[in-house]
Amino acid sequence: MQGEGHVGHVGHLGWLLVGCAACSFTGQGVPTDPGDGGPTSDVPLDANPSPWLPGFAHRKAIRVAGVALTDFPLAIVEAGDPELAAATRGDGGDLVITDGDGQTILASELVSFDGATGALELWTRIPMLAPTTRAYLYYGGPATPRTPTAVWPARFAGVWHLANGQARDSTTAALDLTEPAPGASPAIDLADGLSHEVRAYDGVDDSLRIADTASASLDFATASFAYAIWVKVTSSVGEYDAPIWNGGTSSGEHGYTMLLGHNDWGAKVHDGTTYVDASFGAEATLAGRWVHLVAVVDRSANRLRTYADGAMVTSADITAIGNLDNAIAFGLGVPGGTAPFRGLLDEVRVYADPPSDAWIAAEHQNLADPSFVTISSEESP
Repeated sequence: MQGEGHVGHVGHLGWLLVGCAACSFTGQGVPTDPGDGGPTSDVPLDANPSPWLPGFAHRKAIRVAGVALTDFPLAIVEAGDPELAAATRGDGGDLVITDGDGQTILASELVSFDGATGALELWTRIPMLAPTTRAYLYYGGPATPRTPTAVWPARFAGVWHLANGQARDSTTAALDLTEPAPGASPAIDLADGLSHEVRAYDGVDDSLRIADTASASLDFATASFAYAIWVKVTSSVGEYDAPIWNGGTSSGEHGYTMLLGHNDWGAKVHDGTTYVDASFGAEATLAGRWVHLVAVVDRSANRLRTYADGAMVTSADITAIGNLDNAIAFGLGVPGGTAPFRGLLDEVRVYADPPSDAWIAAEHQNLADPSFVTISSEESP
């Protein structure tokens, strides 16, 4: 059972937010330099600027080439930005996102900021994502309190960035992951990450988990839900390598999992008697690069759907699947070396309300498509 796709990246960053001085924005959402022989009649990124947020010395206009989605968490990432490094507080505490009106401050979560290089990973909640969405990133002003959990709507049961050497849950559920035993925590990888930091699993016993008493909200019983990861595997351990696991790997074990490894990669659900799996695709065509994998358990349609790189791959009938509830600790990697996973893992999600096809595609584009988000050069009042 197996699946994966390709993510381009700048340096060690796979989420592309293009910082482009003197750029204009074409009707197709692709940044174009006036000197590159491209169109000369394009509308500038900030041709009709909004009023200024008081107290801030600088801002950058942001354009999103998205589709119509409500309350969408958007990643704003730069591999490096000299303008931010020169004018922003070293801890990034003055980085503020506003709506397109330039005045309404949006919820944001600052995952990381490098004051020396301006490298940035920040998430914000866009009230209405559309093909012409505009926002502003302000800086060079007062430190502004932020509420990271407000970025993540109630549809998210758990969100783990796996950054800064920690595995905190960004939602209000606060389901932080911990290592099950000394020495069994996956290492921090800085050289080949989808973002600033990812977790590198050794294929032996690495795991992060939450005790079942705390993670009961991730069991879902007979309700609809979904789960997703970004993963890069260069060398599988065996036939069934489990990067995300809440049971479901063997007979009598209720729950759900993803099983990567040799042959096909797939998602699996098991009610203790009956199981159903659905393929993401073959290891031979999917391994060796970053891929976004999503499994949707849709009880209203009785389907288990799998997605790789934003596109649906398989839909399997789960009419026969009953209660998935269990007394098992939710984990990224199976504790104790059973079904060990080897590879890189980042940006893990569990959804209490399964996302639509359009939402899944947008989440993939946000972190993989350089034309999805464009950021301008620095503006001053």
